[in-house]
Amino acid sequence: MGNLIAYLMVFAMGAVAAALIFVFAITLSFFATTLVGSAFPQLDQARVALAASGVFPVMALVAEAYAISHIFSDGFRGPEILGIVIFGIAAILAVILVWPITYKLTMRAFGLSQVQEH
Repeated sequence: MGNLIAYLMVFAMGAVAAALIFVFAITLSFFATTLVGSAFPQLDQARVALAASGVFPVMALVAEAYAISHIFSDGFRGPEILGIVIFGIAAILAVILVWPITYKLTMRAFGLSQVQEH
């Protein structure tokens, strides 16, 4: 039972980190869609929203890949594994949940339709 509680705590910390990524992602997505839409009206706003909403989730995956590569270095210590696992959970949740939710919210906020293939 003690291990289950510990696993749930680690997952909860990863979910909190994913929530923070969501806050930054939605903020960046709204600002980038507004600014790029104002500066370059000829661009497809749906594509801008898609790219802007994915910046922080993709950055989380890249940071997790860097953290995993740190395991194979000489300076790795055992207690760091907990942080890597927590951030790994956050990165996975960011890509699976945060990116699509952020994209849909941005699309709805700006009244945009889905990306059209040209």
